[in-house]
Amino acid sequence: MIMEKLKSALRLDLVLTLWQAERLTGWPPELVLHYAHQAGMRIVVRELGLTRNSRPQSVTFLCCDQKVATYDGDLLRQLAGTAAMRLLCQAPWSEWTVLAHQGGIQISPGVWAAVPVPDAVWARWDDGQLTQWWIEYDVGSHVHSVLAVRMQTYARPASYGDVPRPQMWGAATRERTEFLMGVARAALPPSAICVVRTVDWTSPRPHRGPGGQRLRIQSEAVTP
Repeated sequence: MIMEKLKSALRLDLVLTLWQAERLTGWPPELVLHYAHQAGMRIVVRELGLTRNSRPQSVTFLCCDQKVATYDGDLLRQLAGTAAMRLLCQAPWSEWTVLAHQGGIQISPGVWAAVPVPDAVWARWDDGQLTQWWIEYDVGSHVHSVLAVRMQTYARPASYGDVPRPQMWGAATRERTEFLMGVARAALPPSAICVVRTVDWTSPRPHRGPGGQRLRIQSEAVTP
């Protein structure tokens, strides 16, 4: 049962760090690796930092297949950060679509949008209406102006006259979370919905603890 839970998570998230797998299963790392090998999961090690600009260290990733196992460390970190956001939201497989490894977002058969691609889309029902949250994990490499444009693009409604599309951002440190929230306040209109959360995708390094804020509360049913 526990192993099926891990397999299901990998099928959805594509990648988990060994630390995430430990938290998900409750097993020590040696047991996780043992059963992962038995199940045919691909296990790779990359040297990378908590953020793109921090000191690298060895991180072990469990990958759903051989293709994902060939991804570079930056993309594996992006996927693991996105997985951390899904686990924080407790979003089921039926609501969550990972896009971080793709080069575009399909808006209709054969048509791909020429806009920045979110790392995932969370399609959930709120008060009887389907709401699509655009999800982004930030690794700390983008400057204020780039983030502002991306947030404005993400907030752009699917149809003219609709309310801004809700978005959620994740970061590895409290400092980056506060920086992202400052960008959102400056770049987005008052009607925009932007949630920013501090999430851990590997063994936590020192920071000021969990954090997160909302730019505007739309519904108490939304509790990411």
